[in-house]
Amino acid sequence: MKPGNFSGVVRSIDPTYPQNFAMLILVIAAIITGVVIYALNNYSLYDSILQAIKSGISVFLSWALARELDPDNELSALFSAGIIFILISSLITHSPDIIDLVWILLILRVINRTSGRYAGVLDSLVVIGLGIWITYQRGLIFILITSLVFFLDGSMDFPNKNNRYFTIISLIISAVIIIFNGNVVLKTPATLNVLVILIVSLLFLLHIFTISGICSFDDLNIKRLDFKRIRISQVLVLFTGVSVLIFGDDYSINSILPLWTAISGILIYRLIFAMGKCFSLCR
Repeated sequence: MKPGNFSGVVRSIDPTYPQNFAMLILVIAAIITGVVIYALNNYSLYDSILQAIKSGISVFLSWALARELDPDNELSALFSAGIIFILISSLITHSPDIIDLVWILLILRVINRTSGRYAGVLDSLVVIGLGIWITYQRGLIFILITSLVFFLDGSMDFPNKNNRYFTIISLIISAVIIIFNGNVVLKTPATLNVLVILIVSLLFLLHIFTISGICSFDDLNIKRLDFKRIRISQVLVLFTGVSVLIFGDDYSINSILPLWTAISGILIYRLIFAMGKCFSLCR
């Protein structure tokens, strides 16, 4: 990917690069398949097209999230995109909410700086705006995580000092929401959801803390990605996924499903890589 011209968190994609081209094929396949499947399930033509487009975007966002979480392994992102493609195409889940996923992708890039640039003021305004909107729709946890993101970006090595101000702003907004919108409500998630998320979370934590470093460079090709920032962004996203399970509404869980498929794709890729390495040593 390459950095955007007017933003520190927007990255462009080269469609001629093999892995990127494969991802685009998956996105197109998801859209075409979605139109057919939703139409066969008595959706109107308009709704079928709309849901299919959301399916395609969800496949892309699962791929993009995996690229941010595992920048050294391009193939893991394709595994992630493949998993969400299968789930949506088989109607195991409905098309997730795009806004929630875009917010998660942006907070990742604010922290890990894969673009090679600091998040600009406009970027931070977009992040806090999306955080407020999703908080209004889903629950308080989203604006609190937004505050945490700004705090981390403004306090780690090479801090973005502007985000210290956004930390204060988002905390004030959180306080106002608590005062006028009541207390934080804890959910009682389904046992199966808890079990699956617990297993995936523990495996991803094992993955995070067994990585010894990052080889990839930022989009400017100036320096290697900051290992500390990558690791913190991985933990932050895992915390976000678990928090949504506990504090979000029922739709919130479905809305961030591509995040969990991104994590699952990374884990599956690492398992396959480890098995291949084991077999090669046994020969």
